[in-house]
Amino acid sequence: MKGITLATAAVPLLLSVGVAAYKLQWDVTSSNFLDHFVFDTETDPSNGFVTYVDESRASSGGLYSTSNGQIFLGVDNTTVLDSSATGRNSVRVYSQNTFSSGILITDFKHLPVAVCGIWPAYWTINNLADPYGEIDIIEAYDDVSNAYTSLHTSSNCTVSDTDFTGTDVRTDCTLSTSASGCGVESTASQFGAGFNSAGGGVWVLSLSDSLQIWVFTRDNIPADITDGSPNPSGWGTPLFEFDSTSDCGVSSNFLNQTVIFNIDFCGEEDAGGKEWATWTDCLATTGVSTCNAYVAANPATYSETNFVINSIKLYQ
Repeated sequence: MKGITLATAAVPLLLSVGVAAYKLQWDVTSSNFLDHFVFDTETDPSNGFVTYVDESRASSGGLYSTSNGQIFLGVDNTTVLDSSATGRNSVRVYSQNTFSSGILITDFKHLPVAVCGIWPAYWTINNLADPYGEIDIIEAYDDVSNAYTSLHTSSNCTVSDTDFTGTDVRTDCTLSTSASGCGVESTASQFGAGFNSAGGGVWVLSLSDSLQIWVFTRDNIPADITDGSPNPSGWGTPLFEFDSTSDCGVSSNFLNQTVIFNIDFCGEEDAGGKEWATWTDCLATTGVSTCNAYVAANPATYSETNFVINSIKLYQ
């Protein structure tokens, strides 16, 4: 997404004792979501089998709603398509404002449930691309029951510390040398059906001199988050952590982050392509040779392909 004018939020407030006192800067709920987020209708840059629709079409088609104090972002799960069509209708929304530091806390009631063909993501990116810094907080593919957390940078950045709970660690974040970026996999209880069965919960990104991501299911959300006074020092070991090094500083590589939620399908090298035929069992279980053909013909498969969000809060 190019050419978008974005405002940058304020920096953390400091107490006289030198401890950061986090102040609520964004408080996004069902009542003000459209004041903070914009529907993106550009052609999918990842060549997925998807058509991103505007707010009016999303609302009339049941892909977007705000009811019961929640924000619903989903996909068309009723229309049978020809596999030569542009793609299944879906949503991609981005925040009007950006942030370069702080604690981003998103409270989810529901995350997409793993099924063949999906490629949902909750992520942040520097749209100004100088430097390029992308944080894929949640990214998932096909029928894989866990989620992936990844970083992508234009600078030569590598993971130097592995004191976190995420598994299958990837260490190279640099775009020019690693298409998958650096990062980890979550557990099945932190995404999809497992996460939803626990009543949802929160995914938290802390961005300062280090970058940390936590996941807390509903019964395990720290009291200070619930009370609106987040204090990461008491949250235990994160799912993922990336610390600044002399070659790669967090504060200089992850600037002006725009928040994005989108639900894609297929894609050249993701839920389609190698994912479909080699990295998952979707080719065998569906009996359909391509991701596009399966997604086109099976709309009801995507009845639980949606984000249901209670709130999005940024503290600085």
